Amino acid sequence: MKNMKSLIALLIAAGITVTSFSACKPQPAQELTVTPTPEATQNGEVTQSGHDEQLSDLPYKGSGSDYVYSMTDERDRAREKDIVFFADKYLDKENGHPKLVDIDCTITVYNSLEKPDTTTVKLYDEALRNEFIRRINELIESIPERSDDEIFLGLAETAAILNDSEGAITGYLDDEDTFSFYTTPILSENGFECYITRIAKDDEKYLMCRIDAINGIKIDEVFSRLGKLIGHASENDLIHTVCISAYISACNDLRYLGIMDEGNTATFTLTDRDGKTFDAEFESMLVWDSMKLDMVSYSSGTGAEESEIGTWFKSSHDDYWSNPWYEFLSNGKALYVRPYRGINWMADTDYLKEMEKEAKKAGTVEKLIVDCRGLEGGDIENIAFIIASLNKIKASEGKYVLIDHTSSRISVAIASLIKRFVDGAELVGSPAGKAPLSIHSATLYDLPNLGSMFFFSINEGDDYWPGYENEVLMPDTTIYQTAEDYKNGVDSVLKALLD
Repeated sequence: MKNMKSLIALLIAAGITVTSFSACKPQPAQELTVTPTPEATQNGEVTQSGHDEQLSDLPYKGSGSDYVYSMTDERDRAREKDIVFFADKYLDKENGHPKLVDIDCTITVYNSLEKPDTTTVKLYDEALRNEFIRRINELIESIPERSDDEIFLGLAETAAILNDSEGAITGYLDDEDTFSFYTTPILSENGFECYITRIAKDDEKYLMCRIDAINGIKIDEVFSRLGKLIGHASENDLIHTVCISAYISACNDLRYLGIMDEGNTATFTLTDRDGKTFDAEFESMLVWDSMKLDMVSYSSGTGAEESEIGTWFKSSHDDYWSNPWYEFLSNGKALYVRPYRGINWMADTDYLKEMEKEAKKAGTVEKLIVDCRGLEGGDIENIAFIIASLNKIKASEGKYVLIDHTSSRISVAIASLIKRFVDGAELVGSPAGKAPLSIHSATLYDLPNLGSMFFFSINEGDDYWPGYENEVLMPDTTIYQTAEDYKNGVDSVLKALLD
């Protein structure tokens, strides 16, 4: 779909990570027949051997320069060229993926704010490289039996074994279909629940229904299968990506993974706000048609969403082109700071002086709250100025940095550095989606014939908390958003801090 493809390009150019979406004509589910993914290794040391087959026996050995094309059909030859092009970029000796190519990865290490250090690490994994090449060969061999959609998703499935949350393959055709709703996950120490929070007005009765299963497949299994197509840093990152990118309503993906059949309907097992469980049949429609629908979002009807502890508050002034913002809460007792789109604009000297002046005018601020949940894109070039300002502001009852599963790369970067360099800062909320170590994404490539785009991590990155050992950034004090509070329009974390 041309307009959707343009939107994705705009988002990528603006710095928003977009993960893979299904692209083509609906077909019966078909997966690569693969052996288990080799475990990731550290420092290039292989912990699991590759496969019995030798690369020398495979048609594609890791470079298109010595590959002999075998497809004779025009369409099949074009797809063969696409797959080889895709693989060649990932395996390029100088600019390929650092897990697949034995190259040094340069990491900027934030031991200090003023003058970060640099170091080099090896992420190369020979077993993973062999598995990647094996899957590429299997995909090439199956071209005549696969639809374009299955080839596209086969590429996504192959790239997903790298667990590269900064990479993506995207693309659309005019006949892509979807279910016309969006979901929000509620996470707790016991797992997650998935709720319908935006839907076509005609189906408004399903708002805030929990999705328990699709065609009898339990929701956690649905997410697990979708994880085969999505590069993700953690389970939290996967849950966030599935929901924010509407994978759960992307029918082509669901068909490919065996969750839907060839038809355009699916039976969803739902539980409503009163606890009643029932089945509802949803019919898909073309993405273009779904964009014309009159959509409604969930509201508790109490007005709580718009209060200072409401679920809408943190995004109440968020706008893609806007500056980060601050606001005094609890009758001036708390200073709330929202570094939306990173912090470059916030580093404007006059803006920081204004914030410091207002805090001083308010008297002793009891709590300083920096909300790093769900920040989109941006960078941290001027982080030192922000931290200096936050250190100047006195907060008698503490300084808190909010994180949760929506805290991705830029959110985790800001939260980690504030925690480390702002006196007394405490991380509050639930586990983030990523760790403080991140690798950068690279140039956007176009597949020559299939009409799709892809990109992946390169050999550069940042370590915002040297020596941090957890899989994701963890809070010092854990407070989960509860489903009950969400139903009532209340942000559980802000409520706990401000009550």
